[in-house]
Amino acid sequence: MSSQLSDKLQTCKLTFEDVLELFYQKDPAMVERLIRERHESMPVRSPVKEPLPTESDLEDFELEPEPDSDEEVDPNYFYINEMCLKKIPTKIKITNPEHIKKYYPSNDITNIHKKCTLPKGHDGKCKKNFDHIFKTNEITKKLLSSVDKAINYTPGNDDYVYKNRASRLYPHYLTAKQEKEIRDKNIKKKCAIPKKDYSTSLYIAEAYIDWMTFIVNVMGVKEYINNDEYERTGIKQLLEKNKKHLIKFYSNRKIFDNDGNSICVITKNKINLNDIADIDRDNRTDIKDTDIQHGHNYPRSEKYISVRGCNLLPMSRKGNLLIGENVFTENKWIDELKKIVSIN
Repeated sequence: MSSQLSDKLQTCKLTFEDVLELFYQKDPAMVERLIRERHESMPVRSPVKEPLPTESDLEDFELEPEPDSDEEVDPNYFYINEMCLKKIPTKIKITNPEHIKKYYPSNDITNIHKKCTLPKGHDGKCKKNFDHIFKTNEITKKLLSSVDKAINYTPGNDDYVYKNRASRLYPHYLTAKQEKEIRDKNIKKKCAIPKKDYSTSLYIAEAYIDWMTFIVNVMGVKEYINNDEYERTGIKQLLEKNKKHLIKFYSNRKIFDNDGNSICVITKNKINLNDIADIDRDNRTDIKDTDIQHGHNYPRSEKYISVRGCNLLPMSRKGNLLIGENVFTENKWIDELKKIVSIN
């Protein structure tokens, strides 16, 4: 059966990631073997080209091809090989589905879950985050809240169609065009999220450990970590491995300084803890150019899932403005900045 499935993967239209999502929980050993075989035998596409289907399998993304990448290693291989990724049941309240029957005629929502972010083979219960390795105080409370909001929730919206700060796993998502079709300024429908902000449980788990890899390497953060728990759980080793994985993936860009500290990947300025979790100000209203936002390698788009492994990067507010909607690993944004400097 495994051999037959492996042969079919080379000829049918299913992506390799589709099969992983469908079969991993039933037979993880088989899936891991297939990953190794495919990884060793041929280059595979970056997940930006072929995003995973939604867990509820409600609607396929209509993708347009992205420019070819030089990446020859499937980034998913690292996460699936190193992380537990067992399902953790979660509940998401579906609101006002009657407003989107045109796009979602059925409201049969099942199989919504998160995935365990701990190392493969860990002891104890599965967990969806690493909050337990941090000491408890006002600074870590604000820090971990910022991580949770960035990875698990959509940006703020006005509730007329798109929900304000909803789960990225919310199963009803609409394109900007669809949102305009049903928008009514007299009714707050609160019935969907933007398609460009949707993600899957696997991709969210991948994005989470990437973001935590940058967080633990921020100047000043390590003193707020319980080192015994950090090492005992294997999280320290997992994040150290992922740091090497990210450096290799972004081999044409500098994403840590020479001492291994996290930096704004655009300005190359070292990140300080106050740039992420300053308890003396509300960084929503009292803003600074050095405030860290979660930037993307490939910017948010309705053509692919942007919150996923190997796509989130720390960018300062100023850095995010400088790169705009360009791709971080391509040179267009750098050439544009050089041109501006040359004529001024």
